[in-house]
Amino acid sequence: MFQSPSINNFFKDTRVEIIIILLITVSIIFAVLSIALNWTILETVNYGFSLFFVVELTFRFFGYKSKKQYFREFILDWIAVIPWELIFRGFLNLNLSYLRMLRLPRILRLGSLFKTSLFEKIAYFLRKSIQKSFLQQVFILFISILFLILSFGTIFVLLQVNFDQGDTFWFSILSLLGPDGLYTIPKANLTIKTISLVLTILGIIIFNGLLIAIIVSKIQKMMEEIKEGYGKIIERNHIIVLGYNNLIPYIIKEMEVYARTEKLFLRVVVLTEQKHLELQETNGKKRVDVILSVGNPYKLSDLRHISAELAAGAVIFGDEDIPSVNLPYVHDAYVIKAYMSLKAIQKAAKKRMMPAVLNLLDVHNGEYIRRFKDRRTAILDHKFYLAKFIALLCISPMYYFVYMELFSYEGNEIHFYRNRGLHGKTFEEVLSSSDQGIPVGIKHGDKLLLTPEPGTRIERGDTLIVLSEDSRSVSFHLKPQPAGTLNPVSKIPTQMLRKNQNIAIVGINTRFPDIVDEFEKMNYTMDVFGIVSAKDFKQWYEEVKGFPPSSRIRYKQSYLKNEAEIREKMKLKEYDTVLVLADEIGQESQEMVCIDSGTMFKLLKILHVTNKHFPESKFNLVFEILDPESEDVIDDFSYSSIAYIIGTLLIAKLLNMAIMNVDILKIFYDLVQRGGTDVILNKASCFMEKPTETEFGDLLINCYKYYGIILIGYIDGNNEIFLNPAKNRRILPEYTIIYLEESGFELEKAPC
Repeated sequence: MFQSPSINNFFKDTRVEIIIILLITVSIIFAVLSIALNWTILETVNYGFSLFFVVELTFRFFGYKSKKQYFREFILDWIAVIPWELIFRGFLNLNLSYLRMLRLPRILRLGSLFKTSLFEKIAYFLRKSIQKSFLQQVFILFISILFLILSFGTIFVLLQVNFDQGDTFWFSILSLLGPDGLYTIPKANLTIKTISLVLTILGIIIFNGLLIAIIVSKIQKMMEEIKEGYGKIIERNHIIVLGYNNLIPYIIKEMEVYARTEKLFLRVVVLTEQKHLELQETNGKKRVDVILSVGNPYKLSDLRHISAELAAGAVIFGDEDIPSVNLPYVHDAYVIKAYMSLKAIQKAAKKRMMPAVLNLLDVHNGEYIRRFKDRRTAILDHKFYLAKFIALLCISPMYYFVYMELFSYEGNEIHFYRNRGLHGKTFEEVLSSSDQGIPVGIKHGDKLLLTPEPGTRIERGDTLIVLSEDSRSVSFHLKPQPAGTLNPVSKIPTQMLRKNQNIAIVGINTRFPDIVDEFEKMNYTMDVFGIVSAKDFKQWYEEVKGFPPSSRIRYKQSYLKNEAEIREKMKLKEYDTVLVLADEIGQESQEMVCIDSGTMFKLLKILHVTNKHFPESKFNLVFEILDPESEDVIDDFSYSSIAYIIGTLLIAKLLNMAIMNVDILKIFYDLVQRGGTDVILNKASCFMEKPTETEFGDLLINCYKYYGIILIGYIDGNNEIFLNPAKNRRILPEYTIIYLEESGFELEKAPC
């Protein structure tokens, strides 16, 4: 069959397509007008359009190679352009006015236009514009509405529509919005009703369809962005957590305690590399609003996305989603990069650097940012705090309850009280006039002084360090209260530190060297059991500490596989304390639940051997677990002197307190180790010459006056701990008092 490629290319030309589209549009307008107006000129023009389109479609026939394809594409076009009114009038002698309605199928030709390359280009342009922004979607819709109003308004003018409440363009607007406008036209004929109905249908499509769809899709997109964590976050004075860490849920829990205690509402934004479903469970807090965001914590654009420049505080982790982040140098590199990025946006916004806490795996890497580090930036050496706390539990399990309250905002904790008219007063006067709190030290500039000597005066600008239930309850009566009569003993009592203890340490981890430091201060002897050889242990210890282990450390390679090996290697009858550590050296890559399983298995073996062969042994049993979910299992252990530490919870508590005030880490750095100021447990009778009860307030003042120690609480006969008790609480001689005392040991220097 004959085919002319030139004809086919002619009709594909963009200019030709535009001309045909315009002619079809004009022909539709003339078809509508000819239905309403019986004008000869309109009839002539309509016949001319019919003839033109018949010729056009005929020529198109010769441009197609496949005639079947041609008829599939243009059968509706032929139906639309044939002058049916001439055919029916000539052969059936029907009324012309009704036959003119057959011209309306020309609208069908518009349907075929969407298949042309021109309309594909127009559709592509519109799709790109619509995808760009919500405003462009609304703008294009507005232009479409305006075009319909002007077009149909013009038609109504030509049809001479009389509208009682305005012009025909106002009538077009009402028809577009709904069919009610038709009732305001008296005696509307079928043509006007039909045109108005078409306009109303278009209005339904635009307003009930397109407009609602655009708005709903925009809302859905916003909700999806919020749900997935990609939406922009506009907050102020919020706390930001950069990078994912399994501590985050526990930090949020501690923040809820803090907010409830201080009667505050907090907003926390967590920025992680990937979406974490488990963090969504933290959104149920009453006083802490948790907002999750997905992005790179070390990228400036993503930090601005969460309004980081307006934040009130930050804690920075090495994101666990990053490959190899478990390696200290990789982890700490990301933490430092995130910190420097945070400083950069603060500087660009001309704002002071917010308080920030950096969680480094190797705290010595903090040396590299010493010159850039803001004074309100703290580096948390979590291994140090865990190690020192474990050592304290080996001295006395009661330390667990003391520090768990000090580390949390639940109960009594350390607060900083601004000097309000106290300058010039001595610390003793302030201590004796305190109400609902116990002053324990002074912050002078960047220097912290715990248990200051009697006679020390408060200077203008100093901040008091106070143990209290919350920051609002602290108050002072400047008139000193008289202390009760208490005669001091001639010599300060011996601290409750059992000298020359024998300790067994099962397992080796990164906290081991700091634990050993505490034991060596007190001349403890240690039997150490690990799975590595004695040579490898010595080499590892020298690499970490810079010198070989002392003679107090007696290392034995042992897997503690069975009962016989435990009895052979361990002298359970001779130990004062048995410490079982988690995270054996060489197995740090295991998950917490796996590590805890190994720790508990060792613990159960030791308990079994002890109960079976050495039931008279009364050593303290201290062990370390990592996963808080293991706590329910541990509670079932039946042993009289057992204590455990959950490292995850401890660090979460410390991080939360550091976020609220970074200076708190300096205080705990002093308190958790022997050196500087120590937390001591001792019998109250040691401070009473006569075995008689006395009020806590009197004991507090006299102990500070005569011994330079500051009482912070006591333990009653039922082993219940009371920190910051009421000043009139009666203290019996058999009670154990908890106090702060200047230590005879040297305080370790912080690495950075």
